[in-house]
Amino acid sequence: MNKLRYRSLDPSLPADLLDWQRVFRATPSFVFATEGRPPTDADAQRMLRSLPAGRAQEDIYAFAIELGGTLCGCAFVMKGYPRPEVAYLALLGGPRHHRRQGPAPGMTPHAPQSTRSHVWSRR
Repeated sequence: MNKLRYRSLDPSLPADLLDWQRVFRATPSFVFATEGRPPTDADAQRMLRSLPAGRAQEDIYAFAIELGGTLCGCAFVMKGYPRPEVAYLALLGGPRHHRRQGPAPGMTPHAPQSTRSHVWSRR
C-alpha cells in the first residue's frame, strides 16, 4: 500500500522551492482564475516568500504531499489571512497521474493543518 506523507517545505531551501514550483506549474487554474494567464516560477516563489502586510513567516505553512515517496501535491496555509479569525488554505494537485478523489486509505488529508490550527487557538 502506498503511504501518504506530509512534509514541511522551507522556502529558503532550493529543493523545497523546486518541489513547490513543480506542483504550482501543474495547477495552472490556480493563477489563471485570478490573473488570466498560466503560472510562472516567479509566481510560485512570490507566494512562498512574500508576505501580506501584518503577516510574519511564522504565519505561513507549506507542505509537500507525497504518495509512495512521489510528490503529488502541496498545501499552503496562512493563518490570520485575510482576517485574523480566518486561515487561508490552498491545496494544489500535482501531475495528473496522481490525482484522484478522496484521501488515501486510512489517512486524514488535513492532519498537519488540523494539528496546527489547535495550537493557534491556544495562543
